[in-house]
Amino acid sequence: MPNINLSQVNYVDYVASLYLNACNVSDVKFSPKTVKVGDEDVVLVHVEGVQRSTGIIVNFDMWPRNNASEDDLKNLPKTLDDVHFRVGYWPEIDTETGETKLREGKPKWIAYISGGKKTIFDGEKREYLG
Repeated sequence: MPNINLSQVNYVDYVASLYLNACNVSDVKFSPKTVKVGDEDVVLVHVEGVQRSTGIIVNFDMWPRNNASEDDLKNLPKTLDDVHFRVGYWPEIDTETGETKLREGKPKWIAYISGGKKTIFDGEKREYLG
């Protein structure tokens, strides 16, 4: 399914359950998964489901956009009802052709929904190298 950019901003935010439904994915589950990266605890969101039209098993981890504070980690629920995620876009010049192309980043989760409450981590935007 192609992404749509409804404005001139450099990112688009999505509701994961609705996006995955539009991709024909059913039995969607979201669960937090804390991993150690250096000295830091990083909360990934594990996404699973099945694409009905192909039978493909959806099974991936989404990295966070923001760092988690100690309070964020302490209050993290065991299950999530839904997730909001962001896909970033930026122009890049092709060194061979000189053409400007729009690049698309990997999705980063920006908020989770649990018990009807939307939560965004208190920490700063994460820096990703490479």
